Amino acid sequence: MKKLLLLATALALPASVWADTIVFRNGDRLSGTITEMSGGKIKIKSAVAGEVVVDSVDVATFSTDGLIDLQLVDGTIVKQKVDAVGDGKIAFVGPSGQQELPLGSLKGINPRTDWHGSIRAGAQLVRGNTDTDDAYIAFDINRRDPNDRYTAGGAFNWARQRAAGEDDKVTTTENWTVFGKWDHFYTEKLYGFASIRVDHDRIADLEYRIAPALGLGYQWHESPVWNFWTEAGIAYVYEKYEDPEPADPNFDDDKGNVSARLAYHYDRKLNDKVFIFHNLEFFPSLEDAGDFFFVTDIGLRTALTSRMFAELKAEWRHDSEPAADALHNDMRYIVSLGWTF
Repeated sequence: MKKLLLLATALALPASVWADTIVFRNGDRLSGTITEMSGGKIKIKSAVAGEVVVDSVDVATFSTDGLIDLQLVDGTIVKQKVDAVGDGKIAFVGPSGQQELPLGSLKGINPRTDWHGSIRAGAQLVRGNTDTDDAYIAFDINRRDPNDRYTAGGAFNWARQRAAGEDDKVTTTENWTVFGKWDHFYTEKLYGFASIRVDHDRIADLEYRIAPALGLGYQWHESPVWNFWTEAGIAYVYEKYEDPEPADPNFDDDKGNVSARLAYHYDRKLNDKVFIFHNLEFFPSLEDAGDFFFVTDIGLRTALTSRMFAELKAEWRHDSEPAADALHNDMRYIVSLGWTF
């Protein structure tokens, strides 16, 4: 009888007793499941309010119903059940017994250390007065460890068209890019990077451009809501062009020079559905002030389901010294569907 009474009492308790709870400095409470903390923002999923992001400076303490990964400022990750203490502190049972930890000593909660990213694709087939085929596919993967960040990706664009009265189709677009970057954080904000990008553009007569680089970056802000970083370093840019037709004995089909690499990235989650981003990567030669190239884009991504999204992106590429008869600028406007993983 006593066991039945205890069970009935437990079932009668409100659901919030068994949930994670955030206690704010003004005394308010929010119950649900704490899913993440990064950049000073704590994300909690509530049955009533949905997913909520709160600033940790407004939090007095919090507790969890079960084990949770706590990332300390030195990068150490401990898996513990958290008890609320108050006064800007939490408590958990460590190797030496009950320990209290100031919230300011907490760098993250459930840090993502697995690989994740997205795949995007778009295509168009037109028949009639215009006969055109085009395709676009791109991917990106990234991983964030306590002291390291890994990023890689690539994109491929292709199109062909048959002019009126012609039998054969002519390729009008054929280019691809692959890139990779490793960031190692020396402090919470300052990091060193090693990166490489390789470009090919058949229509611009660019067989390939290889640009490895080393330098420093600064993470101005990092959170589930928005991120911003800047980078500066040294690169070596090697370009190989296709020979012009007819042949030009004065044309230099390859060149290499030491360049600077200046870059930044910005993204922001406007709401649960809409995400915007902007990137710039600039390579000015340190040997010839008139020789440089840059790539910049701006885009908007809208969630269609929990995994699927639609993306609209504008991309501008500029080469100050392109191949013979090639243009300096390429503008691309890309609409695609994607899948996150």
